[in-house]
Amino acid sequence: MTTDLFNCNSVGCIAGFATAVANDWKNPFVNIENKGEHISYYFEKQANDFLGLTENEGKNLYYGDDNSVWKFLLYTENSRFSELRLEDDLSFDYEDDWDNSEYNIDFFSIKPEYATKLLQMLIDEEITLSNEDGEPAYINKLVKTNSGEE
Repeated sequence: MTTDLFNCNSVGCIAGFATAVANDWKNPFVNIENKGEHISYYFEKQANDFLGLTENEGKNLYYGDDNSVWKFLLYTENSRFSELRLEDDLSFDYEDDWDNSEYNIDFFSIKPEYATKLLQMLIDEEITLSNEDGEPAYINKLVKTNSGEE
C-alpha cells in the first residue's frame, strides 16, 4: 500500500507505514513547530517511538547506506533476499566490507515480503539492528556469507 503522504519510494517502507499506523493514517505533521526540519526527521522519530527503536536502530533499518541492515542482508542472506540490489547497478565486491559507505541499497529492490521477512527475523531475535558497534548482526547464529566465510 502506498499513499502520497506516507510513501518514501520504497514498497517496503517500514518508517512510513509505522508512522501511518501510529497516527491512524491521519496527517501527523499539522502541528510541526519547526517547519525548517526535513519531514523525514518526523517519520524517523515517530516510527522509532512507535516501534520502540533507538535512533541508531532506526537509521540502520530505514536507510540503505553505511550500516544498513539491507546491505547486511544482501551480503549475508543473498539467497533469502535475492532481488536486493545496489543503486546504479554497482557490482558488489564481497571482498569489501558490506558496510562500505560507497555502496547504497536501491530502495526499489526492497519488496514488501523482504520487509516482512526482516521484521520476523527481528521478532524471532535472529538478528539485531544495532550491536555494540552500531551495526546489524546475527544473534547466536553462524551464517555463511556469499564469500564463504562464517
